This record gives sequence, structure tokens and C-alpha cells, in this order.
Amino acid sequence: MRNNTAQKTETSYLKKLAEQAREQRIRAQKPASK
Repeated sequence: MRNNTAQKTETSYLKKLAEQAREQRIRAQKPASK
């Protein structure tokens, strides 16, 4: 059984990864404006 802190850290880490993936996908769809 895992302790609570490790699970929380993992969850926030996964959320961060998901956000980054979403941003990259959006960026890939748009033509570079800069």
C-alpha cells in the first residue's frame, strides 16, 4: 500500500504531463505565429 503523499505527487505529475501534451497538440495544430 502506498502512502498518501506519494499518490498525490504522482497525480499532480500526471496532470502536469497531460497539460503539456495538450499544449503541444494545440501548438502543433496552429501554424507558428511567432
